[in-house]
Amino acid sequence: MTADIDGPPHPQEAEEHMSAIPAGPGRPARAPGDAATAAQVRRARLRAAAAARGVPLATILVAVAVVVLTYLAASSPTGYAMSC
Repeated sequence: MTADIDGPPHPQEAEEHMSAIPAGPGRPARAPGDAATAAQVRRARLRAAAAARGVPLATILVAVAVVVLTYLAASSPTGYAMSC
């Protein structure tokens, strides 16, 4: 699977990419009853899907975290911005 320079991959190519991610060398993608492994697989699929579509997922998550932390710092009773 190779992405064209002209645009993002087709949805079918992205789906094939998502389903081709193993949990590790020689291990199945999901072990029955192992919730931690299932969560890791879900995160890996999410990151792979975002990368296949050209979405800067890490940048979006950091930006959201900065906004939330700024809001919480400003709205706290001991927040520096509110003490004026």
